[in-house]
Amino acid sequence: MGGTQNKPGSSANNATSHTSGVLEKQLTLDFGLRTKSALRALRTNENRNVRIHLTRPDDENKAGIARANVGRETGADILLSIHFNGANGIARGTETLIRPRNDNVNFAEDTALAERINDATYGAILAHDAGARNRGVKSERQLAVLSDRELGNTVTYHPLRAVLLEVEFIDHQAVDELFSINSGYEQVRQDICDAIAVALLEDLRCNQ
Repeated sequence: MGGTQNKPGSSANNATSHTSGVLEKQLTLDFGLRTKSALRALRTNENRNVRIHLTRPDDENKAGIARANVGRETGADILLSIHFNGANGIARGTETLIRPRNDNVNFAEDTALAERINDATYGAILAHDAGARNRGVKSERQLAVLSDRELGNTVTYHPLRAVLLEVEFIDHQAVDELFSINSGYEQVRQDICDAIAVALLEDLRCNQ
């Protein structure tokens, strides 16, 4: 998402925050930039060779396939797509999506990555809000950004693990207050991104 035009597999914006009016595309870009900075800060010792690429460094939209291609063309080990949910103003929680087993040549590896990312995100939110919910890992949807063909994965060659993180439901009032309104919301955002960065590095170590 991003920009003003919808692209195949990627709309300009899906969700809008409950009260603040902050758009999902604004939050995803902020979280992406914060996670990149957090990873850079951890790039020492055994992590010194970690390289970070963004599928969009500013307010632009790219098709889902084009985002997957970034992972393939940069030789990435992990592709993390960051999103925020919106529903009915009541639902909330953290969930992480992967491709279904029958269309995913590295289902087990993607599941392990998703569990790390999901648990880290949920834990960071829970530290600030007792109302946090863990909706777990889900694999019911086929998403362009997670397509094995576009990621470059095959049955015999599948080095790129890919997940889509739905951080929270931003149309829920408590979530909007936590992420964009209450005093200290900047720290909340940073703590979540720091946790995500640690989880990403853990997954890299486990797959060396």
